[in-house]
Amino acid sequence: MFAVLLLGAASVVLVNGYHERRASEAKVESDILKGQVETLKDQIAVSIQSADSFAAQAQVASTEKLALKAKLAKLQSLRGATAQGIDNPVGPVVSDPAPADLKDQIISAQTEVIAKQDEEITALNSEVGGLRVALDLSSRALDTSERRARGLELALDAQSHATRTSKWVGRFQGLLVGICGGYVGGKVK
Repeated sequence: MFAVLLLGAASVVLVNGYHERRASEAKVESDILKGQVETLKDQIAVSIQSADSFAAQAQVASTEKLALKAKLAKLQSLRGATAQGIDNPVGPVVSDPAPADLKDQIISAQTEVIAKQDEEITALNSEVGGLRVALDLSSRALDTSERRARGLELALDAQSHATRTSKWVGRFQGLLVGICGGYVGGKVK
């Protein structure tokens, strides 16, 4: 009988130890995943700041492009007015005669507009790239958080099982101490 109780208590202790170890491992894994989530959140913040910077660059390029387009339109209208005045001597009189190099100025303005458009497109593409990286990192952070939550659930489950098992270990230990105490007390008298 004593051997059966000893064997039962030993098996309960081993099972309890297994569940405690499992809970401890799950907690360690959860802490590692928590660190990964924090790292991913930091990377997301950097990517978003980068995308915001590119968005600001695109906004500046867009504003400059609009100003250049207005300048180009003014030069083209000036060229058109000058051409009308030359082709139609009775046509409207231009108070500000067009400079001789008007065609060169128009070509220069068109080139500047195209360069600003290219700059704006590059900045927008960079912004999209930064936002895609941030979205990918957000997705990875969410996956890692979900794995961490599952790990914490497992740790909680293992801890709860270990707690239930430890109650039985305590009961068996108390019973064993009582039986042994009674046995020794009976032999001493």
